[in-house]
Amino acid sequence: MREYRIQALRQVISDYPIGIIERRYIKAELPMLPFDDKSFDLVLSGHFLFTYSHKFDFLFLLSSILELFRVCSREVRIYPVHGSNAQPYEHMVELLSSLKVHGIVYHIIPVPFEFQRGSNQMLRLTR
Repeated sequence: MREYRIQALRQVISDYPIGIIERRYIKAELPMLPFDDKSFDLVLSGHFLFTYSHKFDFLFLLSSILELFRVCSREVRIYPVHGSNAQPYEHMVELLSSLKVHGIVYHIIPVPFEFQRGSNQMLRLTR
């Protein structure tokens, strides 16, 4: 895992200068993204929203997820669904209810890996 992380970091560092010029790296901040509706087929969020849910309130998480969904044309994947304490997000039932109210189809599905102990599920939103 360490080698993969080092390799990924080196790739980003070597690509970054030209990526900035080509606008492949764009500064953005949730819960509002600078992209048009349905700009991307697939939107990924890894090790952020639920991992740091102890630092964000429910409204921030919901708004961020709705924003990720707004910019996708097909699917959003959020991994993991656990916090940094390896516990499931404590307001998941309320969050899923809110997504349903917004007409968003969701599934919590297993993934074939555990990046951190017990984190073997992701939240998948589809259109």
